[in-house]
Amino acid sequence: MKKSGLWAMLIVVGVLGYFAGVIAFSLLSQSDHTDESEGTMLLKEADYGEAVKSYTHSIALDPKNYDAYAGRGWAYYAQENYEGAKADFERSYDLQKAFYSPNAGLAFIYTRSNEHDQSITMLTDALTYRRSAQSAAMLYMALGFANIKNQDLYSAIIAFGNSLALDPHSLSAVVGQVI
Repeated sequence: MKKSGLWAMLIVVGVLGYFAGVIAFSLLSQSDHTDESEGTMLLKEADYGEAVKSYTHSIALDPKNYDAYAGRGWAYYAQENYEGAKADFERSYDLQKAFYSPNAGLAFIYTRSNEHDQSITMLTDALTYRRSAQSAAMLYMALGFANIKNQDLYSAIIAFGNSLALDPHSLSAVVGQVI
């Protein structure tokens, strides 16, 4: 592997973890339900165990609450329980395909397991349902990194350009994490 390729891979690995958290919390702050749930507040406070309990309670009350499945998926993801996260993201996706949070969550799960084509597909779907320019910018940034891992540098450059066009501060986040 060329030295520049090695640096690109190191940057991708370092920054992907950062963006998973940033995107998760951005997406959760824009849930489809108008009331901010206790689980979401606990997740934002990094109290992942309590967030899982809160979301589990919400699911028990309404087994079709796709928002709660997605939230619990992000809590599991933060706890590095990727199997639990994947199961909840898939359940949320099955209940409501037109919802960006499980799409983004599944994209990160697929990226972790080196299933880059699936990750790119889910990120592209998530972009269809995103709520704000800032969340779209973060999703485009993740898409750029997924394309780098898939060795499609042209698509990565386009995704990074879209990210910067939507949110010029997204570059400072990457540079800050790399330095």
